[in-house]
Amino acid sequence: MVFCTSCGNEIESGTRFCPKCGAGIDEKSVPITSEPTQVRPNYVVTNKNAGLAAVLSFLFCGLGQIYAGKITKGLLFIFVGLLLGVATFIFILPGVAAVAFWIYNIYDAYTLTNEYNMALETTGQRPW
Repeated sequence: MVFCTSCGNEIESGTRFCPKCGAGIDEKSVPITSEPTQVRPNYVVTNKNAGLAAVLSFLFCGLGQIYAGKITKGLLFIFVGLLLGVATFIFILPGVAAVAFWIYNIYDAYTLTNEYNMALETTGQRPW
């Protein structure tokens, strides 16, 4: 008896196709041991788009950080952005700081997403 390498179904030796999934059986089939090994699901984690993160942060401060997976940082950026927006509306002078923070927000979202993608490609797992 062997296990199908596609679905893990137990099949008889010499069988050319798995009766459960129809996959061809070859020499890579796993012989039965005292206990069958469990097949772990293989999850695919995809890269994130740095341009999209920058556009999201352009539209609303902090959304790019949330898209990149840094939810706490994104919420903090939303809070600070709103605070600077209100201060600019009331006093006008903090407008320079609000614009500078908004530009930094876009840059940070783009950089975070690139760091996420680099770590994902290097390790195969999400960095945070």
